[in-house]
Amino acid sequence: MSKMLRLEMAQLKAIQDRLAKNGVVTEHTLDGSQIKQRSKYGNKKFSNTEGQWDSLKEYNRCRELRILESAGRIEGLERQVPFQLLAPFAKDGKRLRSIQYIADFVYFEEGIKVVEDVKGFRNELYKLKKRLMWQLLGIEIFET
Repeated sequence: MSKMLRLEMAQLKAIQDRLAKNGVVTEHTLDGSQIKQRSKYGNKKFSNTEGQWDSLKEYNRCRELRILESAGRIEGLERQVPFQLLAPFAKDGKRLRSIQYIADFVYFEEGIKVVEDVKGFRNELYKLKKRLMWQLLGIEIFET
C-alpha cells in the first residue's frame, strides 16, 4: 500500500513560493490531481525542425529577420551570440567563471552591427548585463 502525502494549504503555498523563487511556478487543479510547470515569466520554449527558441516571440522574430536577410535588408544573421563581460579569474584559490551576455540575434543593417534581444520581461540581471554591455563594450542592445 502506498503512503499518501497530505499537505495543508499553508504548507502547499510555502512550497509553491519556494519553487517560484527558483524559477518554477506550479499550477494545479482544486483536487491537486494535475500539476503543471511553467517558467517564472510565463514564456514557453518552442522547438521545431529549424531549432529551439526560448519563446514563440523569439521564433517569430527569427523568421522576420530571415526574411529581411533573404531580401538583402540585413546580412550576417547569427543566433545566440555570446559576449564576455568579465573574464574568468581565481580568488583565494577558487576559480570563478566568466560572466557573459548571450544576445538572441546579431546582424548587420546598412553596415552597422545590431545586437538584438527579444524581451518579454526585463529582470534585474538583464538590466545589469545591458548596462555592462554599454559601459564595457560600447554596445547598445536593441530590444524587441
